[in-house]
Amino acid sequence: GARRDARMASTAFADAAHARAAMEECVIRFVHGSHGALEEVAARCVEEVFADAEARARWGTHDVMGEDDVQAYVRMVTFPKASVSDRFVARPGFQLALRLPHYAAPPAPAVEEEPARKKQRMTSGRKRMAGSPRMATTSVSASGPASHRLVTRGGELEALAVGTSETSAAFRSQTGKLERAFEKMVKATDEAEQAQKDVLDIEAEIEAVQIDQSKLPPPRLDLSDMPNFDLPYDVLTYTGDPDDRHAVLAHRKHIDHETERLKLAKENWISKKKKDLKRKSKKMAPELKQLINKLEATKRIAAQKLEKAAKESMHVDQIRSDMGMAIERRTEQAIERDVKKEAQRLERELQKRKREDAREEERRIKEERIAKEKARPKFPMEDIKLIEVDKRMAQEDGREPWPDVVSGTRWETTNEMLQKIEITEFLNTFGGDIGGDGKHMTVDTFERAVDAFDATQLSRMYIMLLHVALDSLASRYKSLVTLWSECLDMGTYPEILLQYAKSKFHAAGTVDEETLRIVSSLQTRTVGEWSHSEHCHVLSWLVNECLESKTLHNIIDTRINERAALSKEITKAKRAAELAKTEKDAAAATQQAQDAQNGENADDIEPTETAEDKPTDKDVDAGIATVPSPEKPEKVIDPEEQRRKEKMFQLRTRAQTIGHDRNRTAYFWNLAQDSSCIYAHHSDDTWSKISSEAELADTEKSLNLKGIRELRLSKNITAIRNDIVNGMNIAAEIAMFPASVPVKNRENVEMWTQSAQREVHAANYIRNTLSLLIRDIKQIADVSPDGTRSGWRTWTRTLSEANSKAELLQCVLQMEETIYAMSDAPRMILSGKNAPAESIIQWTNDQLHAQNGVSSDVYVKESCESPDDGEITREEDEDKGEIEGDAVAYVPYNNDWWELIIPSDTANAKRRLWRTDQERLIWQEAMNKANSIARLAYGVAMLTAYSRQLILVLERQRQAMVASVLKAEALEDRAFMYERGGYKHY
Repeated sequence: GARRDARMASTAFADAAHARAAMEECVIRFVHGSHGALEEVAARCVEEVFADAEARARWGTHDVMGEDDVQAYVRMVTFPKASVSDRFVARPGFQLALRLPHYAAPPAPAVEEEPARKKQRMTSGRKRMAGSPRMATTSVSASGPASHRLVTRGGELEALAVGTSETSAAFRSQTGKLERAFEKMVKATDEAEQAQKDVLDIEAEIEAVQIDQSKLPPPRLDLSDMPNFDLPYDVLTYTGDPDDRHAVLAHRKHIDHETERLKLAKENWISKKKKDLKRKSKKMAPELKQLINKLEATKRIAAQKLEKAAKESMHVDQIRSDMGMAIERRTEQAIERDVKKEAQRLERELQKRKREDAREEERRIKEERIAKEKARPKFPMEDIKLIEVDKRMAQEDGREPWPDVVSGTRWETTNEMLQKIEITEFLNTFGGDIGGDGKHMTVDTFERAVDAFDATQLSRMYIMLLHVALDSLASRYKSLVTLWSECLDMGTYPEILLQYAKSKFHAAGTVDEETLRIVSSLQTRTVGEWSHSEHCHVLSWLVNECLESKTLHNIIDTRINERAALSKEITKAKRAAELAKTEKDAAAATQQAQDAQNGENADDIEPTETAEDKPTDKDVDAGIATVPSPEKPEKVIDPEEQRRKEKMFQLRTRAQTIGHDRNRTAYFWNLAQDSSCIYAHHSDDTWSKISSEAELADTEKSLNLKGIRELRLSKNITAIRNDIVNGMNIAAEIAMFPASVPVKNRENVEMWTQSAQREVHAANYIRNTLSLLIRDIKQIADVSPDGTRSGWRTWTRTLSEANSKAELLQCVLQMEETIYAMSDAPRMILSGKNAPAESIIQWTNDQLHAQNGVSSDVYVKESCESPDDGEITREEDEDKGEIEGDAVAYVPYNNDWWELIIPSDTANAKRRLWRTDQERLIWQEAMNKANSIARLAYGVAMLTAYSRQLILVLERQRQAMVASVLKAEALEDRAFMYERGGYKHY
């Protein structure tokens, strides 16, 4: 708004002084309330208010303000700032005159103590204190060179780059007049600011008096003197003929009329009493009235002083404009001289540069000749660069270039298989740190876990991944995430997975359409009815969610730090081994020299083997025995070194690669515990496999050891080549003699469906949780579903025998009724008029839409389709409504039942199970309409979380009561001992 007001300033100015005043008003409006450094704000102001062509057309022929002018004026009219983050605030006088929004003044910066001020002589012959503030003036022309602008700093007026002494004398002649006018303006501004402060002080006093009056107790309505408005007994009694029907009806009509008249008279009497009470409460205190009168008088004085300050400011601007125009005329000659000198300087620099370019060309030619002589490729080098170098060398040597890398046979994989590898590798890498058993898993074991009949291992994988992924919503839904973490179990994880996916979709939008579709199907299906591919897709999504959680980030940071420490330890061990080897080689060389010196004096000389004595191929074919050559001793592996390697592998943070080739193809071995082949992932996102020793040999031959990456890849393959070949041979033997594979459970569709629909884990969770609640309730209260303490045995037996959803639902509702009877009544928010007729959940959503001002008679399913398919998402719909002025009405969003009763983040120490009756009805309706036992299990978990505070309060009350009873018994024993033995005996 300030920028718009500044750009819409009037363009009709009487003279330069009025134009300058309008420019300064634009600067104040732009700067007031802005943040940032002074230089940045001044640059933005000049760019948006004065710089563009449209702005110059509005200002006409008048010279506009530059950045230095704006900075000097902002320093004068705003409060000083302590830091760059504070906002610019205009002084109160300018706020009142220009009707700017009121902002509190920023804290004053720390000022060092200044030495005592000394008097000094001014040019006008007057005395003033040295260091006292003076106005920062600038010339009217802001388009000229910065060196010709006049600035005041530290109380000294300086003429920057003024060519002659006449210009300086002319400038000094106007200084005295300008300073006197400025001192008058500063004095008037200070008086206006003081008046504004007085106004603010009086307003604060008025506010304090009003607050004190508001704290007084409100007057109460006195109905003690209200007359009797009831009909007397003789009027109510009918004394006529009881058989006369017309008389009886007339009597009844008369009684109704009199009753209505008296009721109206009573209401009028009470209304009159209320009006009198309201009139008395509106009477203003005398002190407040005096302050208001004082405020009006002070405002009038402040307005007068402000008008005076504005006139003085315009007078200063007029003087400054005249002085700037005079100085500008006198500086034109100095500018011409400067231009001439600059041209001469540029000519000299041009000649000097030509001489330097000539010498540089000679030096470059010499260096190129030397570089061509010394240019020889150094190996190993970067692989991409090596391709071009090898082509050039092959052309020079007359040979074929180095062949392409052989990466095995192409592997046509599927997205589901890649998801399995991703999940398995993640669990093998981080499973031990996030709650797993630490056992390594292959793709085959993962498939068997997904297809297992009881789904125990599959449920543990879901629980383990959900525990880590819930961290991403902890900052937004603290209490809800706490509830999920506490009740996450084999029986509740399907419902928590559904709620987490929905919350993640609406909070961050990181759930893809396919995942949302699969997880949303839990509203009508059980998790056991999912297909193999659906489990893989959801588990892969959970793995990606875990990678963004704080828990996993902390684990990765810890591993990185430990790997760095272990790398330092390995480097230190290598250096010690190299030093020991050097010392050993030196000792061996010394010993060899001594042995050679001693051998010169020996008489016996060892016979050397000649070519005739060596066995030939014919001797071998003829069976002539030959002496076998000594075998090369195997390298002894240091146990400590082996321990470090294993530790380094355990501290990995991603899938370990063997290396990369020139095409940036990544090679993996033992990926997902599969040692039967080497996987090659190409840059175009395709895969290939090296599954035999022959293919491995071809790959090794195709590697160019002159490249950095391929040399490293070759070394890594050589280091583990025996392990790779052994894994390939074992896989080949298994393929030749396959073992009998048991029939998977998924192939028996009927048996699998029955197991999936039974939901054994959820039923067990309900029984265990309700049993724990029974144990807590028995300790604090003598209640049971049938009203007797012994009724728990019968109810527990019924619970243990319950298998169907209906039987478990009955037990859950009975437990809720029992706990509800122990708690205080919740707040009543439903009445007969507004109580829902059918669904409390739908009614609650209607109420929420009505509160937000959205019609609740139109509902559509929120779009999960991509915007490219023509659907309008929730965020685009809101943005469209904002752009078109709310022309598009957003269709309201219906919350699920669990979203309507999310626990509060604040602690509740009351004896209350539910906060409102509405929460209880929502929970009961959700349990009655639950289509799976997993939803019942989650409802039991929510009931346990809501009743935890109630049980704690009742337990504390029971303990306090027991303590009071024990204390009373101790006092009675003490009095009894006193009476029997006397005081001394006692």
